[in-house]
Amino acid sequence: MARYLAFAFCTADALLEMDLAGNIVFANGATQHLFGIPSHSLVGTPFKSLSEPGEQPLVKALLFRATKGERFNDVRVSFCRAGKPNILLSLNGYGVPDLQNH
Repeated sequence: MARYLAFAFCTADALLEMDLAGNIVFANGATQHLFGIPSHSLVGTPFKSLSEPGEQPLVKALLFRATKGERFNDVRVSFCRAGKPNILLSLNGYGVPDLQNH
C-alpha cells in the first residue's frame, strides 16, 4: 500500500521503483514506448543502464540523493531505446521511508 500512496504524489508516464543498489524492483506504465522494454522485463535491470553512457554518472547521483531522503524534480536525462532514436525524459524521484528508501 505504501508504494501506491507514494506513487499518488507522482505525475508520470511510467512509475519505477529502485532498490538501494539502483536496480528496478517495480515498473508500470508506458515503459514499452519510453524504453522499448515491457514493464515486467525491466525488473532486475540497473536503472542507470537504460540511460546513455554519458548520462549514467548523473543517474547514479540522482538515485544516491533519493536514498538519502532528497527529492529531485524535472531533471532531463537521455535514454537509449533499442532500434529507435534516444529519448529525452524528465525524471522526478525521492526515497520512500516505508519502502526502505526505495
